[in-house]
Amino acid sequence: MDIEECIGKAINGVDGKTYGLIRNALKPFPNELKNLEVLAEDECGNYFVKIHGQVYFWDHETSEKSLISGSFSEFKSLCFEPKETELNDTDVISSWIDPDVAREHGIKQ
Repeated sequence: MDIEECIGKAINGVDGKTYGLIRNALKPFPNELKNLEVLAEDECGNYFVKIHGQVYFWDHETSEKSLISGSFSEFKSLCFEPKETELNDTDVISSWIDPDVAREHGIKQ
């Protein structure tokens, strides 16, 4: 099973919700997932897991699972490249930049 073609993409689940961005899951996984097949995670620490051939979204804050596809093949077919968001200077009111990243890029705090 190859998740690589989904990395960096979002997914429109069969439940009508959009999930992602999909990335490789890094161990250690939460204890609640120890008996499940972890496929990937998103950028917020939630996981995509396979249970009896179906793919679920596992919310790390509530431990709730939502069915997002009936199979891994369907999961892959539901993945898509997200649109880039374009912002004008007036669209951004404030932002936070990690101090280490700011230093690396010569941004003064």
